[in-house]
Amino acid sequence: MASAYEILGVPEGAKPQEVRSAYARLIREHTPDKDPKGFQRLRRAYEELKNREESSGPVFPPFSQEAEKALSEQIEDFEQYRQWEKMRDTAEEAVSHFPESTYFLYKLIQAQIKAGNSGKAVKNAERLAAMEAGNVYFTGILAEAYYERGYHAKAWKAFREAGEKGLRDISFIAKYAEEYNEKPEGRILELSFLLEAMQKKTSWNRDELGKGLFLGDMIVHDWSQYYYKRRDFQEYFDAIVHFVGQNAINLARKVGEAAELLDHATYLVSSGNGNAIKVSQAFASLKNAASDQDDRDDIEEREGNCVWKLFNEDEGIKRTITELCRCQEAPKSVRHYAEVDATLCILSEWEDFWKALPYARREYPMLVEPVNGIIERLPKEDKDIGLMKEALERELKTLTERGYSGSSYYEWYPEEREKAHGRLVASGGETYIRPGKKIGRNDPCPCGSGKKYKNCCMNKNV
Repeated sequence: MASAYEILGVPEGAKPQEVRSAYARLIREHTPDKDPKGFQRLRRAYEELKNREESSGPVFPPFSQEAEKALSEQIEDFEQYRQWEKMRDTAEEAVSHFPESTYFLYKLIQAQIKAGNSGKAVKNAERLAAMEAGNVYFTGILAEAYYERGYHAKAWKAFREAGEKGLRDISFIAKYAEEYNEKPEGRILELSFLLEAMQKKTSWNRDELGKGLFLGDMIVHDWSQYYYKRRDFQEYFDAIVHFVGQNAINLARKVGEAAELLDHATYLVSSGNGNAIKVSQAFASLKNAASDQDDRDDIEEREGNCVWKLFNEDEGIKRTITELCRCQEAPKSVRHYAEVDATLCILSEWEDFWKALPYARREYPMLVEPVNGIIERLPKEDKDIGLMKEALERELKTLTERGYSGSSYYEWYPEEREKAHGRLVASGGETYIRPGKKIGRNDPCPCGSGKKYKNCCMNKNV
């Protein structure tokens, strides 16, 4: 029987890129419709080498008899198509003919676990673990068999032993995490187990994606509950964002769960390090994969909340940038008021604003780009700053007298409010001394329209 390397036409020990290139070339020649058997043969060879690269399973001695090779091909075919009962029956037959073969016994245990024969799986797993006591994969499948049978004390011991020896297979880690979740006493599973599993896995099949989401949820839950005071979340955040972004297309049926995971992870990570861009890219991948408009709307809302969270907590962002970007969130009825107020804040902290702007554009482009129009209208010369500021202060005063409120400019510089509207005489902040004459109904409107006050701004609802 040809080896996987021979089937793909690459030398033993070929680099992953060589294997991928050979596979991509050959499947164009052996398509599923023209050569289904050849296609499956190539697919199995590629998966074998890919899994070997990721160290996702035990290494078995080569077969010495043609009957072993034939039975192994049948078992792998049944496994690929998830025909667990047929896989189990074939593996049982193989074990009866080759009782010392660890490969057939291992496959039999896998099939028995999948087919629901956990009692027999436990007996066979104990036998397999005894055959090679130091094999971490055999200890791992023994732990899974114990877990499926409900032997939680034995499962926990075997899980810990395999985990401490370095087993990071995604299926094993997911079962380990489930057992840990069921454990009523002390929480002692190290997050490094979960992190290493997510980082080590370079490609995920559809069956594994649910396990990946589960591991991400476990990381978020346990970090927030037990580790938030003594660990930085950045490395965990990067692993979760990479997982979602890399697998978005295959997460189409789980985009809601994936978006929720990103949302929760973002609220545990600090700002900076390009985190806003990273999470935005992952959300964008989910939006492209979503087939339902409601899902896309939910993803967009979560993305906006996440980016705003990081933006508002970022020490590299000056408060003038924050006020400017808030303009895009203001309702249309107060948008002009918000822009006037934000522009005054910028003019009052001119140097800090221009220092912070390049950083904000790089880290938070989705927030800054919509307000580029306001930025472009800012004066280019220092001599124009004073003139623009005076004009905007008059406009802010007029808008405030019409009923608009919530000015950041007046909050930051209360003396400017006093200058424009008079000195406050009540602690409640609502009664003030008018600095000038009250505007009469028939007086010219202060907005400068040329109309009488009663025919212009007096009765406007704001």
